[in-house]
Amino acid sequence: LWDLLRAIPAAAATLGDLDRAKFDLMHGLSLLEEFVHADEGEMADALRPMYVSYLTDHGPPSRT
Repeated sequence: LWDLLRAIPAAAATLGDLDRAKFDLMHGLSLLEEFVHADEGEMADALRPMYVSYLTDHGPPSRT
């Protein structure tokens, strides 16, 4: 994931779209910052249904 996030702005710059490259770089860093703190405070509360859904769908297999 990190390699892809670093590659996207560079690819946009290679295509000559420097504005998009700058936006993609800043947006990606912003999302990573949000990710790092997603388990804190009100953000964690707001994301809790997503966590529960993920664990319900992908939790450990039931033992039979």
